[in-house]
Amino acid sequence: MDDSTKADLAKAVIENPVYRETFETLKQDLMRCWSMTNQDMSKERETIWFSIKLLEQIHNSLETAMVAGRMVEFQDILKESTQTHLV
Repeated sequence: MDDSTKADLAKAVIENPVYRETFETLKQDLMRCWSMTNQDMSKERETIWFSIKLLEQIHNSLETAMVAGRMVEFQDILKESTQTHLV
C-alpha cells in the first residue's frame, strides 16, 4: 500500500465520528479508573497508565501515517512543478 493511500485511510479513521467518540470515551474511562485507584495500587495504576499511553500511541500512529502520506504527495507535486518549469 502506498503512502498516499495510507494517508487517505488514516484520515478517514481519524475523522470518523464513531472513532473519535470511541477514542475519547475510552480515554476518559481509563483516566477515571486511574484517578479512582489508591496510591498503594501501583500495579493497577501502572496497567491503566500503559493502556492510556497505548491508546494515545495508536492515535499518533494514525496521524503520522496521514501526515507522511501528505508530505509524499506534496513532494511529488513539487517535483512535477520543478520539472515543468525546467523544461
